Amino acid sequence: DAMMIVSINKRTKTITLASLMRDQYSYIVTGNKGRYTKFHHALSYAGPAKQVEMIERYYKVVIDNYVILNFESLPKAINAMGGVEINVTKDEATYLRSIGWSISPKGEKITVDGYHALTYMRIRKGTSGGDTARVGRQQQVIKTLIGKIKNSSASQIVPLAQAVIPYVRTGLTSENILAYAVTAVTEGWLKYNIKQVTLPD
Repeated sequence: DAMMIVSINKRTKTITLASLMRDQYSYIVTGNKGRYTKFHHALSYAGPAKQVEMIERYYKVVIDNYVILNFESLPKAINAMGGVEINVTKDEATYLRSIGWSISPKGEKITVDGYHALTYMRIRKGTSGGDTARVGRQQQVIKTLIGKIKNSSASQIVPLAQAVIPYVRTGLTSENILAYAVTAVTEGWLKYNIKQVTLPD
């Protein structure tokens, strides 16, 4: 449902969250047969390495690795971080009230658990803005989660990373993830400016 290239630039001290619109078409070769298909289909057709290859070919970038969270694991990972605060707009509130949320008709700032964060991130019905607005909600949640831990120490970040590791599928080892977590704290990555873009723009 969501694809994002995350780039950490230590020279400019910037983290870029580049969301890829899920309905983009690109070329893919599987089983010696080529075809055009949507980015988000590549994962189920041929796995993460093929999806990475497809994105690299289309955008002329090099992707070092991948992390996958599914609809079951994402809420658990967010819960391990103590939930997340979201800003619900009036249009979003209209939809959320229609599916049973108890929320002000004008929207409000609330803290939600992982299950409700996932529901919020997947909204694309009613007058809530479709896929483009949904990408913005996904970025908001990730940016807020980074903000929650930006003042953490290495001794606080390691247990958090260990709690999240069981819920992700990745080409990184557990040792790699823990090393990145410690580096993010010691080198100040979590305090970098966060730039959000959507591709294609």
